[in-house]
Formats: sequence, C-alpha cells, structure tokens
Amino acid sequence: MEFKQFITKLNLGSRLFMWLFIGGLALKLIVASFFASKYSSNFFLPFVEYFLNSSFSNPYKYFENSSEEIFPYPILMLFILSAPKAIFGWMASSSYFSVVLIKLPLLIADVAIFFVLKSWLCHKHILKLILLYWFSPVLIYISYIHGQLDAIPIALLFISLYFLFRNSLNTSAAFLGFSMATKTVIIAVVPILIIFLFSQRISKLKILKFLIISFAIFIIINAPYLFDEAFVSSVFNNQQQAKVFLSSIQFGEFYMYLLPIAYCAILLKGISFQTLNKDIFVMFLGFCFAVLLIFTPPSPGWYFWLLPFLFYFYVKDVARGYIFIVLLQLGYLIHFFLQDNGDYFISDEAEINIFVNSGLNYLVEIFGTSETLLHNLTFTILQTALIFNCYWIYVYGLNSFSKQKLISVPFLIGIGGDSGSGKTTVSNALVNIFSSNKSTQLHGDDLHRWERGSENWLKHTLAWRKPEGGVEFDWKPVVITKHQPAERTY
Repeated sequence: MEFKQFITKLNLGSRLFMWLFIGGLALKLIVASFFASKYSSNFFLPFVEYFLNSSFSNPYKYFENSSEEIFPYPILMLFILSAPKAIFGWMASSSYFSVVLIKLPLLIADVAIFFVLKSWLCHKHILKLILLYWFSPVLIYISYIHGQLDAIPIALLFISLYFLFRNSLNTSAAFLGFSMATKTVIIAVVPILIIFLFSQRISKLKILKFLIISFAIFIIINAPYLFDEAFVSSVFNNQQQAKVFLSSIQFGEFYMYLLPIAYCAILLKGISFQTLNKDIFVMFLGFCFAVLLIFTPPSPGWYFWLLPFLFYFYVKDVARGYIFIVLLQLGYLIHFFLQDNGDYFISDEAEINIFVNSGLNYLVEIFGTSETLLHNLTFTILQTALIFNCYWIYVYGLNSFSKQKLISVPFLIGIGGDSGSGKTTVSNALVNIFSSNKSTQLHGDDLHRWERGSENWLKHTLAWRKPEGGVEFDWKPVVITKHQPAERTY
C-alpha cells in the first residue's frame, strides 16, 4: 500500500521514468540469469570459488600455470565478486546460481553509474539517459551476457568524479584508489585528473595529498600480494595490457608505438584548455577513451570505459548526432557476434546450449568470402564508427565549448537591484555553476565601513579640504523627529 501511495503522488513523467528504470532492471536480471560466457563460468567463477573454499588462499598462485589468463584483476575485484557468494553461498546449489551471484556486483555498479549520470543532468534529460544508457544493448551484452567486469572500476571512477565535482577531494581520492585496486588501467586516468585539478586552481599541496591518498589505498589493498610473482604476472603483465604495443609503425628494425603517442597528444590537448568545467571534463574523458580504443585491438569489455561518457555527451548534445552512437553499437554487436569465441549457454541444468560460432561460417558461405576478410570488414566498420564519434564529440563538444569566453576568459558580472530582490541568491547560483575555486563574490555590504545596526549609521559625514592640503572628516549626529529606525524585514 505504501508503494502504491508513493506511485500515485508522482507526476506522469516521473512514473514513466520509474517504470522504465524498473523494466530495464528486470530485463538485466533476466539476461544475467539465463546467459553466461566462458569468462563467467570457466574463469571468474572457479577463481572466486577457490578463494572462498580454500579459506582465502592465494588463487593467483593456484591458477598460475593455467593455459589461459583466468583473472587479470587486482585483489579488490576478487573481494567484490566474492562478497555475494560469501553471503548467499548457502543458496548456490548449482553453478547456474553461482554465475548469477558473481554478476550481482555488476548490476550494483551499473545502477551506481546511472544515478551518478542522473545527478549531473537536469530532469528534462532523464528520458534520453534511460534510453541511451540504461537500455544500451552493448552495455547489457558486456556485463550480463559476456560477463566482463569493467562496470565495477568504471562505477568507482564515476563515484570518484561525483565527489570531485562536489569539492570532496579526499573522498574522491579514496574512490579513485578503489577503482585502481579493481583494474590497474585506471592509472591512465590519473594524469588527466591532475590536469583537471590544476584547471580548478587547486593548490599543489592538495593535489599531492589527493595522489597520496589514491595510491596509498591502492597499495594497502594489494599489499598482501604485491610481492607475489603469480599476482604480479597476472595483474601487471597480462596479455590484455600488452595490446598497448600492438599498434605500431615499423621503421627498419624499430617500431614506433602509436598508442603512447596518442596518449601524449591527449594530455597536450587537456593542458591547452585554459579551464575545464564538469561538462567539458566528462566529454574529454569520453574522447580520451575513444581515441585510445582506436589504436588498440578491441576487447569486448573495454567499450564499457567509453560508452557512459559518450552517452553523457549525447544526452546534452544539441547537434543531435545520435546516428553515430547507434552505428557504434551496431558495429560492436556485429563484430563481436562473429568472434570465434562468441559462445554462450543458458544454464547447466537446462542442458540447452546456444552457439553463435556458426554465424561467421554461415555468412562466409552466403557471401562467398573468407573468414579473415569478413572479420576485418566488421572491424573496419566498428573502428570507423568509433572515429566518427571521436570527431563528433571533438567538434560539437570540446572544440565548441572551449571557444566560449564564459569558460576560458576571466570576466565580471554585476548584479543590481533593490534590497531583498534576490541579488545574493543569483550570485550564489552563479558560484555553483562556475565553482567556488574560480569565483569571487563581492557584496555591496562588504564595502561598508560599519556593520548593519552600528550606531555610526546615525551620523552625518562631514568632509572639507584643509588649507594646507588633504581632507578632514568629522561627523555629527542625525536628529530623528518622526520615524525611529527598526530592523529591516522582507
């Protein structure tokens, strides 16, 4: 009954948003319950189960000689995935339910990202946010079908940004440390965050404290395993991170790696901004991840790093370039659907297996082409769509906003009006827009020699020039004959 009363109090728009959110939540729970890739069932789940069943023994050491990379994540990711099974493990009578349990943190992370994005947007944009982010087929595929874990570090990063924009630097630094402790690639975001902190006129001492807190948390959490060879090899020297050096140009016997060059160019672009507000910074992060993906052979989970930031841009985009984000998601789904390892099962108990491995072979027979050519064509489509999105966010996001004098050149705003007309309210609102670090308020009352209520206000000021030069001041009392002074009311 209380829930029904709550619903009736909502307006039509709020009801629509709520039911869409609940519908998306139900959809994700259903998909998570019926689908799982080999990453969830053969890699992540055995790693978590060994950790729990062996009284928290070192699983990195146990799986060290495995032919495949079982779990290339730091220790905090293991703790997070293990928590639901440790709490509800007594209910997990089958591997099917166990797979569902380790996806529960992904759902929580997904919800966290959504509500952070919602807090950054006004109410009129919520419907677009729900349609673009909450119902994104790519994000649903990554987390709930393919079972990749990238939603967790991105959620922690978003929470860090949430507190950063609220000037809670210590809390932001802590969540940044948690994010790095779930996936080490987050460290690549740190130089970009430093650029933002400098743009906000944050002192060097506070920036140093921010970095110390973040890396201290990362080190403390991973301290029990930092000197373990199996842990170091799995987390810091895995094959996925080695993809950084796959994009290169050969000069004789030497190779020039393109991704480090692109990363340095990104940092130089960030430094070129005279200032960075919240919108530009979020767009810039999306642009950074998009550029890095262009020069990296794609992994299915890595697109979770990009899409939430792109969705934020497209929700606020006045140019309406939705076709590019649609093409990107279509290109993604086609490309990874045709992968040789794109097989999924519904559950062990149902004894129903769904194989999409034959998809590539089927298309090869229809078009009479080779697997390699078809696969390369889908990759080309995917990367082309990614380049188009980079162009769109650069032109209609970064480049357009950075040219606005309101965010790049110091300026003065004067607000006039009668007493009680709202001058202070408007002034405070402007400070919230431009941030307190880059704004200074000068009130007319600040220029008064005496505070309100001082007896000196009941004096006439007398001034005259002295014969020898200079000005002499004196005061004489005000004679009140009719209206006595009283406290001002509004």
